[in-house]
Amino acid sequence: MKQLMILMLLMFATITATAQTADDEFNAEVRKSIELQHMGETLENTMKLQMTSAFSANHISIENMDAFIKEISVVMKPKLEVILRKVYVDNFTLEDMKQMNAFMATPVGQKTIKLAPMLANAGAEVAKDPEVMKAIQDAVMKYIR
Repeated sequence: MKQLMILMLLMFATITATAQTADDEFNAEVRKSIELQHMGETLENTMKLQMTSAFSANHISIENMDAFIKEISVVMKPKLEVILRKVYVDNFTLEDMKQMNAFMATPVGQKTIKLAPMLANAGAEVAKDPEVMKAIQDAVMKYIR
């Protein structure tokens, strides 16, 4: 009986160590992905593109925008990293993360990352188009209960 207990404890320890090693490796890939994406810079560039018109519309000087963005990105970045990790865990395998990071480390991957804020902003700009706004309003009225 004592030998069975020792064997079970050893098996549990081995399973736990293996899971922890895999989790550590996954976490390392997540950290690498966040570094490759230049998360702070990308976040700030995205906010800058999206807030430029809001700042001028609210009579806040554009000169103050950089300081404003830096101040709030300090709070947002750690929270964004937590959310990204969950998205990665829920949707990617360790092998997926390795492949994604390999791509992001290439010149084309880095170019894609630098353009991401502009691509996101382009989508937001489309939503401001009067024809698109009307289509959205019509669809809301059609499906609202």
